[in-house]
Amino acid sequence: MIVRRHRRRVAASLAALTLVGGGARLDAQATIGWQRSAQLSANVWYGAAHTRVVSSEVEMGHTDSSFSVRATMRFGYADDREDNGPRQVTARSNEVTLGADYRPFDRYSPFILAGGESSFQQRIALRTSAGLGAKRTLLHKNRDDLSISLALLTERTVALEPPDSSARIATRTRWSWRFRYRRQLTPTLYVSHVTFYQPAVEHAATRYTVDATTSLEAAITSAVSLTATLRDRYDSESRSRGAPSDNDGQFLLGLRARF
Repeated sequence: MIVRRHRRRVAASLAALTLVGGGARLDAQATIGWQRSAQLSANVWYGAAHTRVVSSEVEMGHTDSSFSVRATMRFGYADDREDNGPRQVTARSNEVTLGADYRPFDRYSPFILAGGESSFQQRIALRTSAGLGAKRTLLHKNRDDLSISLALLTERTVALEPPDSSARIATRTRWSWRFRYRRQLTPTLYVSHVTFYQPAVEHAATRYTVDATTSLEAAITSAVSLTATLRDRYDSESRSRGAPSDNDGQFLLGLRARF
């Protein structure tokens, strides 16, 4: 019954999001010059559900016809409790990604990327990666932007271990496939989806990660928007590091400010 109520609340939240917007307008195409934004999100459960989730994201970048550079920082936290017991941390993560594209508006565009993250729920003390690849733009019109990309990454993961244990270190060379689609549904409503599939070059069937994010954004003003975000992350090696599940997903509502 709780799961059903949660599903109804998600559906109601998405329906309500499509009704806001006023006269503000969102631009689905890349903006020339500097772009900055900050987003704060949280879960929407209440009543019998005791889980609390909060997430923040800060993005900054610059785009012109020759180069595009970007940086993203994310922080996530969740805790839960049983009955009237004390709250316990169930999730805590930090993530930083950096990237640069050469001639981002061309049909083919080479890029470099690097990143670092930690995740309590996936038992990652520190994961760093860096690589290079190329993007193929399949569609770029007034309301639509569709692209795929392929990169080769080198990755180093330090497992999160108990204090009295030595940390396990794993190095991987991975392919990184990305599919991204963005569409402006109305002048005030915008939807986007991006999926990363990153199999290891060796043992691709058993060592891989998938990161899929779907977002719906509705403008309140020219600078502030309501957001609904569904993010699902899968790491096939999480259980081997002691995590309770290989899957890590969340649905959040939030506010995004652009400045």
